[in-house]
Amino acid sequence: MKKAGINSMKNSEKAQALFEQGNAYIVKGNYDRAIKDYTAVLKIKPDYELALCNRGAAYDIKGNYDEAIKDLETLLKINPNYDKAKLLLEEVRQIKASIMKWKDRISLTGSKA
Repeated sequence: MKKAGINSMKNSEKAQALFEQGNAYIVKGNYDRAIKDYTAVLKIKPDYELALCNRGAAYDIKGNYDEAIKDLETLLKINPNYDKAKLLLEEVRQIKASIMKWKDRISLTGSKA
């Protein structure tokens, strides 16, 4: 969707258009652009659950686990029953913990990856 078209929309329509645009970027594997679009959605509508979930997933894919955790925790404050977010949050926490253990082991042995 062209920027001029998005700028002339009502906020709810703009948020939906940006969300759909972010989804299209996710499908293409352009996670940075998807994150940018989901962030724009959340500036308009901070409680947009799907945008929080999808941005969290995009951060996870990029390895930005702290940001993924923040988004998913925010989402679960809004909707504690969001099962997909619960599962993804647990997964991200496990991945982050595994990476931290791996880094600790490397620093203890003096090895370099």
